[in-house]
Amino acid sequence: MIEENLDNSKTAFTETPPKITRSLKGVRWDRRILYVLLLVILLGSAFYWYEIRPAKIRHDCSWRKGIIWATPNQPTRDRWDKTSEDQYKFCLRDHGL
Repeated sequence: MIEENLDNSKTAFTETPPKITRSLKGVRWDRRILYVLLLVILLGSAFYWYEIRPAKIRHDCSWRKGIIWATPNQPTRDRWDKTSEDQYKFCLRDHGL
């Protein structure tokens, strides 16, 4: 009885495990997804850097925040004024445009 158990344990170790195979189609598909994601990230970053960022800077530089001081009848509040041409150019240069 003990010898039978030993024989069974020996055969369990000598069996070859099943090979895990992966088709080449799956690998190519994974690479395609990776390339598409990389392309989307690059195009999205370029669009932000060259379109959205400069538009936001131009918008922020064209207005400046002023303060209307409180009077007995009204509280302090903010006021937005257009900047002069020199202030606008200085702000653009300061922000890297």
